[in-house]
Amino acid sequence: MYVELAKSGRAKCEKCGETIMKGGKRLVKPVSGGYYNSTIFYCQKCGLKKIDEEISELKQVRKEIERRK
Repeated sequence: MYVELAKSGRAKCEKCGETIMKGGKRLVKPVSGGYYNSTIFYCQKCGLKKIDEEISELKQVRKEIERRK
């Protein structure tokens, strides 16, 4: 995942459906699905929530790994 400025203003946030205005910050999540590659965009507000979710998930995985040692 990475952050970039929206290039055209046509993309919509995956979570809330709001249009991400041209030049606005957005979180970009590249997705690979077997035969195709795609990109998911999140507006700034939902992107921050998504980052928090990802960090929480990584912390859970880390705890599980440490527990198995």
